[in-house]
Amino acid sequence: MINNSVVLTAKNLSKRYKIYLNPWHRFAEWFTFGRRQYHKKYWAVRDVSFELQRGEFLGVIGPNGAGKSTMLKIITDVTTPTSGEFYVEGRVLSILELSGGMDHSLTGRENVIRSGQLLGFPNGYIKERMEDIKEFSELEDFFEQPLRTYSTGMRTRLSFAMFAFLDCDVLILDEVLAVGDVFFKQKCFARLEELIQKNISIVLVTHNMGIVQRYCKRAILLNKGKVLYAGEASSAVNKFLQLRGKRAISELQKTFEEELEEINLNINPSTQKVFSGDQFPWPQETAFTLNSFPKIKGQGRARLQRLAILNEKGKPSLTFRQGDILHLYYEYKLLKDIAMPVARIEIRDKFNLLIHSKDSRQAKTNLPSSLSKGCLLRWHQVITLNLTPGNYVFSIELLSAFQSQPALEKSINKTKQDIRLSRLDQAFAIVLTHYNQENLELTHGGLVDLPGKMEMNSVNTGIRGHE
Repeated sequence: MINNSVVLTAKNLSKRYKIYLNPWHRFAEWFTFGRRQYHKKYWAVRDVSFELQRGEFLGVIGPNGAGKSTMLKIITDVTTPTSGEFYVEGRVLSILELSGGMDHSLTGRENVIRSGQLLGFPNGYIKERMEDIKEFSELEDFFEQPLRTYSTGMRTRLSFAMFAFLDCDVLILDEVLAVGDVFFKQKCFARLEELIQKNISIVLVTHNMGIVQRYCKRAILLNKGKVLYAGEASSAVNKFLQLRGKRAISELQKTFEEELEEINLNINPSTQKVFSGDQFPWPQETAFTLNSFPKIKGQGRARLQRLAILNEKGKPSLTFRQGDILHLYYEYKLLKDIAMPVARIEIRDKFNLLIHSKDSRQAKTNLPSSLSKGCLLRWHQVITLNLTPGNYVFSIELLSAFQSQPALEKSINKTKQDIRLSRLDQAFAIVLTHYNQENLELTHGGLVDLPGKMEMNSVNTGIRGHE
C-alpha cells in the first residue's frame, strides 16, 4: 500500500543571479565595496512552492530559461537559494548530468564503486548490485575498460544503470531520458516504473510532453522563473503548448526526423519485390536483412533464423506513415517435436507502454496440432499502422500450445499452459510519421485508430432559416 506522506516540500524558493556586462564591472563593484552597483538582477527562480508525495512521478516542464534546472539544483544542494526553504525526508539522488563527475581513467566497474562511495553507500552494498548494474548497462567487456574508451551512449548506459539500482527516497532527473537509442529508452522507462512501485519519488525535468502525459499525474509548469500552473499533468501540457504556440508543431516534426536517424539500420533500398514459395508468397533472400539474434529467450526447442520488415511495395523499410501496411516475415527451425505452434507479436511505444498484442489463435489462423523436429516454420503478418506518429518497438514470440480453443482446454487440463519456444524482445523498431508530412496532417487523434464508421441523416423539419 502506497504511503502518501510528503517527502519533499519547497516553500517560496527564489534564486537571483548578478549579470555583469563585462568582467571589469564585477571588479569595480567589488572595489567600491558594493556602494555602486554595475550588475543587473536576474531572478532564475521566483517564489516556487510545491510538495512531492512518496511514490509520485512529478513532471517539471517549461520553455528554455524557465528556471527548471535551477530549481532542481537548489533542492539537490548544488546551489543555495537566495530566499525560501525546502525540506527532504530521506536520501536524494540526482542525475542532473549523466556521466558528470566520473573519472575517465577508471573502468566502468571502478567508476560505479567510486560514485557509490562518494554518495555514502558502503562497499558491500555496491558489490551486491554490481551484476545488476552491469547487465542493465549492456556494456559486457567494456565494463572492465577505462571510461575514456566509451562512446557517449556507453557512458549514458553506465550512468543511468548505476543510479537505477541505488536505493533512495527521491530521484531527480534532468533531461537524462533524451539520450540513448529507442531500445535503451524503453528499458529505462520500464525501470522507472519498477522504482515507482517501490514508493520511490521521481522528479523529472523534460521537454517531452509524451513522457509527462504517460507517467506523471501532476506537473509543474514554469515560465520566467515562476509557477504558471501546478496540477493535473494533461492540463499542464495543454497550457505549455498554448504557451509555445506554433513552435511546438515545428519542433514535433524535428523530433521525428531525429528519431528516424536514430534507428536507421541501413537497409538496402534497392531490394525488389520478388516472391517465391508453395503456400504463400515468400520474399527473396535479400529481403531478410536481419538474421542474427543474440538475445533470444526460450528453451532450445526452436531457432529464429530470418526476419524481414517490408512495406507495401515489398521493400525493406523501418519508416512508415500513418495508415501504411507493414509486412512481417519470419522463419523458425524446430529443434524438437512440438505441439500446436502459436506466434505472438507485441508492439510497445518508446515509453514501454504495450500498444498491441495478438497471437495466431486470436487472428483465426489455421494451425496444425503438432510439428516434427527439423521443420521450417514460416510466418507472415500484415499490420495496418493506424497509430499516432512516433517510435514503436516490436517483439516476436513462438509458443507451443496444447489447445486452440480455450474453453476446451480448461475442461481437459487446467494445469497445462503454453510453452515458450523462442522470444525476441526488441526485435526491431520503426518510425511512424504523419499521414501528410508537409502539412503534418493526421488520420485520427489519440493513440490508435479504432475500427468503425460514422453516419449522418439530415431531416427536413419544414423550418426555414433566414434567407
